[in-house]
Amino acid sequence: MSMSAQLWQKLDIEVVQNPPPHIEKSDHCYYAREYLSGKGYQASDTNQLIMNFKKDPSKKLLPEWEYKIKAQKKFAEELAFILPGKAEIAAIPTSKCKSDSSYDSRFEETFDLLTKRRPDVVILNLLQHPASVDPLHLKGVRSIEGKLSEIAMVSNITPTGEQLFLIDDVLTTGVSFKACQKKIREKFPQVLLVGIFWALSIR
Repeated sequence: MSMSAQLWQKLDIEVVQNPPPHIEKSDHCYYAREYLSGKGYQASDTNQLIMNFKKDPSKKLLPEWEYKIKAQKKFAEELAFILPGKAEIAAIPTSKCKSDSSYDSRFEETFDLLTKRRPDVVILNLLQHPASVDPLHLKGVRSIEGKLSEIAMVSNITPTGEQLFLIDDVLTTGVSFKACQKKIREKFPQVLLVGIFWALSIR
């Protein structure tokens, strides 16, 4: 088994210290790394990867942009080992809508890299923010119901399998995951939703 495959583990909220407050025992969530919240680049290799992955699009023409690309490649590489054959995946939406000049296409780019490794994976552009919102770590909505009102389903996209994997970079409170879970279950109650997070935030 490769090191990338060994990274992934199922989140057990009864074992993890300070677990994400909105995640329930019945939820199926997996993570590969631990992100040290409130720390900087130097705190860990994972902190460097996450911060580079989230690097603002305004820096695209700067030399440091190459670190974002490297982080995307690493995330894609590690995702390839957790997803089963013919997995259907969807990104948990980032805070900006696609028409916003500040929109970060990091998940689209990562998924493109992923499908080069795993052409069997099916990408569903299922969820979106119709309007840009504040990120959760700034002044964003912190309740599930509030977040639910910000997210929309793309009407012509339908999961066809029994499972759908929701992908995000960091699991902090679980608000975004639970809101997306509830939104999808309203329309597709038969689909098992699995959260795949590159890192669990450690506070």
